[in-house]
Amino acid sequence: MSSGREGDTGGYHEVYYDRRGRRRRIAPGQTPTVQRHYQETTSVLELHPGDRVLELGCGLGRFTRLLVEAGLDVTAVDLAPSLVETLAAELPQESGVELVCCPAETVRERVSGSFRAVVGFFFLHHLRQLEPVCRAAWSMLEPGGRVAFCEPNALNPLYYVQVTLTPGMSWRGEVGLPLMRAGRVFPAMTAAGLDACHHHLYGVLPPCVANTRAGGRLDRMLEAVLPQRVTTAYGVFAAERRQ
Repeated sequence: MSSGREGDTGGYHEVYYDRRGRRRRIAPGQTPTVQRHYQETTSVLELHPGDRVLELGCGLGRFTRLLVEAGLDVTAVDLAPSLVETLAAELPQESGVELVCCPAETVRERVSGSFRAVVGFFFLHHLRQLEPVCRAAWSMLEPGGRVAFCEPNALNPLYYVQVTLTPGMSWRGEVGLPLMRAGRVFPAMTAAGLDACHHHLYGVLPPCVANTRAGGRLDRMLEAVLPQRVTTAYGVFAAERRQ
């Protein structure tokens, strides 16, 4: 997903996610894989209908819509004006979503109040530095609130092949992919004041297979028997603001 990016990558990402190919990759669509990303991520947040949730890197709203369907009070942030404008035009007015266009690390300057949860789906791995956004997330959470980021597993070698060979993808756009492991994300979280860091991995097969009934069953079976550290495709990083 697209999102606020810091430093010299900001302007680049605005263009990167406005390309036709990238828009297709982040276009809304509810598949079994998308549903699993949502469930794996929100399961660690202990949310209830009416809770206030901040989504960083909302893109075209694939996961924003699921948050709304769960009865949550959603504020969604993205760096790219064209994506925010498209999402604003497509979301039903009754959804009540507050849309904000700004870099994620500056969200406290644009959004008031506190949130029960801060969430991001395939957002963090576009960042060159993790701590500024973790600090922003901490600043937006109420005491006892939680943050969760759903991301690629940096130790799965297939991602490096994908980014290198897929038309429309680039290492400048996916710059933070090698950082998506506990040894790099947890220090950024703790430096930002977050506690109780947790990381769990899931999923093995690509979406084109896992989205089928038989493929979904096989995915769960492989996940249970293969070494998760290097074969799983996705992971969720979660933490809590205790004070």
